[in-house]
Amino acid sequence: AIVSLHYPQSTYLLTVRFCSCQKILLASCVSLASCRYKQSGPVAWSPDGKYIAVAVGYRLVIRESESLEVLQLFSCLDKIEQIAWAPNSTCILCCLYKRSIVQAWNVEMPDWSCKIDEGPAGLSYARWSPDGLHILTTASFNIRMTVGFAIALRRKVGGL
Repeated sequence: AIVSLHYPQSTYLLTVRFCSCQKILLASCVSLASCRYKQSGPVAWSPDGKYIAVAVGYRLVIRESESLEVLQLFSCLDKIEQIAWAPNSTCILCCLYKRSIVQAWNVEMPDWSCKIDEGPAGLSYARWSPDGLHILTTASFNIRMTVGFAIALRRKVGGL
């Protein structure tokens, strides 16, 4: 299990992991002050602990967790309000509540993407299914729930 704590006014991200093979707690504290830009949005560790995702306005920055080296940079259509990793740590989704849109990317294949538009029904929540193949979205006022098959929704950017 991984527990991450980040306070919006703080420049540090504290992570505590339980290593079951050695039965010890591993704690790490990452300074976000070394970043060349101001971190102002959501922060999330990948389930396997390899990556850290930082939302900065409409940009999603994927960093390697040990060195904080930038691995990928994705651009969303609007301000990112929530991010969530797939259980396999290869895909990540961003919720853009103002536009009722969910955008998702594969960290290992950056030319593939996914976009789900809830339209006038609004968007109140989105998450990955436990198998990491589906994206579950809930419309505003819980009037509709959509299950999108993320693998089928992925397409090449700029192509069909």
